[in-house]
Amino acid sequence: MEGKEEKSDSKERLHLYLAITVLLAVLAIAASLFMPDTSTKSGCLSFLTPSGRYSCLSRLAVSTRNSTLCSIISSTYADYAGQCYLGVGLETLNYSLCADISDNASASSCALGIANATGSAEPCSILGGAYRDSCVTRSAVNSLDKGSCAYASNPSSAYICSSAVGFSMAAKFRNASYCAEVQPSSDQNITGMVLYYSNTGISPESPVGYIESSDLNLSARDLCYIDMASILHNGSYCNELHNATSVSICNSTLSSGLAANASAVNPVNASKVNYTQLLNECPAGSSYPVICRDNVLLFMAIETRNASVCTELGPNLSISCYDYLAQTYDNVTYCAYLSNATENSACVEGIGHNLSAASPYS
Repeated sequence: MEGKEEKSDSKERLHLYLAITVLLAVLAIAASLFMPDTSTKSGCLSFLTPSGRYSCLSRLAVSTRNSTLCSIISSTYADYAGQCYLGVGLETLNYSLCADISDNASASSCALGIANATGSAEPCSILGGAYRDSCVTRSAVNSLDKGSCAYASNPSSAYICSSAVGFSMAAKFRNASYCAEVQPSSDQNITGMVLYYSNTGISPESPVGYIESSDLNLSARDLCYIDMASILHNGSYCNELHNATSVSICNSTLSSGLAANASAVNPVNASKVNYTQLLNECPAGSSYPVICRDNVLLFMAIETRNASVCTELGPNLSISCYDYLAQTYDNVTYCAYLSNATENSACVEGIGHNLSAASPYS
């Protein structure tokens, strides 16, 4: 009797397992039947929620390079439509699609991305006003092509664009002759814009970062020559300056001892440099001893990898000091010294970029 009961129980368990297996298989098949097919337009439209439908359409549009799918997205969901046109535009390098993006910032990203990919600022022409000029100038600086500045919305913006390209070329190629192509006006709005767009060319050995924050009435052209004098350690470029303030800054920078000692400094023998002596050599009679001091401290922080030196600099230059350390040594830990979230994020994102421009050994 017991044997028969055991066999009966075994059969019941087997039937139960089989029933469960069949049920799970049926459920799996049913789920696959009701799961929208994301590889087709009709499949995307079968999603129950707008976010599901439009996310699916956007991804499908990019993967198939079909911008007509973007037009299906409701105008009340402009963000999804914008991402759709942005993705297809960048994928196909069709900048006319950027004009269908309602958000100016996203449209600018679309146009600039295509401009950078094609090496021409023409895609920026679909933008308006300041967005167009910013896109044109960034594209021209990225490609080092002054010809692209012709797409600027007005002559003044084109001039700022070509000046930023000239400044960037001078720094990139270590050739001061390009400084002659930078605007000579001391208008601080113009100077600020030129420096803003060409800031990747400014060396940590240069006082330009400090001068910009000190609001001195200097032209971008003078700052270019000062930058070259500092980078190349060549005082002859100070003779190209016709502004007494510029000449004084240029000479005081070179008088700091950096020009005479920089070529001998490297990661191996940086500890042999007497920075105290260099600080004492900053010309007391100069109108700008602070600039001289800041240059020595900035150079000292970078050469010795000592972030604590950055704290002795002003608030603006100390930020640059941490940035230079992080980028020069490709070390994100230096970014941790920046308590401001925006500055910290920018520092982290900058790791690995423009190392040759940031490093005093290049």
